Amino acid sequence: MEKVLLMIEIVNKSMNRLKNTGFFHIFGSTLINKILGFLSNFIVVRLIEKSAFGTYTYANNILSFILIMSGLGMVSGVFQLCSENIGKRDEIEKIYAYGCKIGVGFNLLISVIIIIVAEFYTLPIPAANHLLLLMALTPVINILFEFQQIYLRTDLKNREYSYASMINTALLLLFSVIGSLFFKEKGLIYARYIAYILSSIIIYKVFKTPIIMIKDKIATETKKILYRIAIISMLNNGLSQVLYLLDIFVLGMVVVDENIIASYKVATVIPTALYFIPSAVCTYVYPYFAMNKDNKEWVVNSYKKLTIGMFVFNLLVAAGLSLTAPIIISLFFGEQYLDTVVCFRILILGYFFNGTFRGIAGNLLVTQRRLKFNLFEGLVSGLCNLVGNIVLIPRLGSIGAAYTTLAVMIISSVLSSGYFIYVLKNIKIRNIQ
Repeated sequence: MEKVLLMIEIVNKSMNRLKNTGFFHIFGSTLINKILGFLSNFIVVRLIEKSAFGTYTYANNILSFILIMSGLGMVSGVFQLCSENIGKRDEIEKIYAYGCKIGVGFNLLISVIIIIVAEFYTLPIPAANHLLLLMALTPVINILFEFQQIYLRTDLKNREYSYASMINTALLLLFSVIGSLFFKEKGLIYARYIAYILSSIIIYKVFKTPIIMIKDKIATETKKILYRIAIISMLNNGLSQVLYLLDIFVLGMVVVDENIIASYKVATVIPTALYFIPSAVCTYVYPYFAMNKDNKEWVVNSYKKLTIGMFVFNLLVAAGLSLTAPIIISLFFGEQYLDTVVCFRILILGYFFNGTFRGIAGNLLVTQRRLKFNLFEGLVSGLCNLVGNIVLIPRLGSIGAAYTTLAVMIISSVLSSGYFIYVLKNIKIRNIQ
């Protein structure tokens, strides 16, 4: 009986600690965000014609490729460097102000690049050109909101960060539904602008979070470290995103069928949405792993608990969704998308590996400043993804794209997890390696 009471006490203390540090706010808001995002996709695919949705998907895919360079990686760089300086508010604000200036300025350049591409280069699906042109200012409004979120995170205001995310997602859902109802695929673009602009204004007014901050100059050495972290993080994140973007891009190039692209996009909605689970966990634990990066015992024990918990949870999720795939797709997206069941099941399995191993280990490697390995892993995964898509899509169509994604997830999971375990044996790292 005493052991049971002791166990209950330990659980209660753990729950209270998680509550007080904002874990449930982060996880809860991320869950709500994904549910709202899923509802948005669910409603939109029923309001917009399948071929038109495929065209929008392809244009948005091109935009996502360009956004790999977003802010020159300053959002990630600022978050990492500020997390290492938690408690030093003046230093954090200097880093934040400088990173924001560089990031926004770079994204203005990206907007110009988008305009040039949309105006002077004919895409494989020509109707996507006009949509891409309408998306040109997206990089600027996106990064302004992202920096506001970073400001809250580096002040350990997890509750406020959660509310900010939910406000943005709720507005995006609302205006996406209204926009697609009255303006079809163009309405989705208008919705994004309105939602992000209103979100930034609301967060500025309610949480007193600056949009742009003017501070004293930061030290030259700090700049060097910031640029190093930011650029390598940009390359790492970019290569990671390529894993999710390349399949639709190649499908558009090889198959050139808006309906097939629309079906494959639908197959990715739920598997992609599920990444909120490891993402929410990593969002919460990241500052703590960064602060304790030299404490070998703490990192090892925390990583073991994290991995075991994610393995059990993701296994149950993946098995349940695979078994009920036809019902889920028919219920949420309609019978016109039942052709995507096979792809859906393959991608769900890919989520299991990514959400359990690759996503966790990859994020924790950043806390150890093992950025170059993530870059290496991204290059290997990107190359495998490119080769797999080129070889399999002409033969198997969208199923080939799904098999390629699964194979890449397995390869990248082995690489990331294996290397992080190696890092744990020599945990004290003070320089970027």
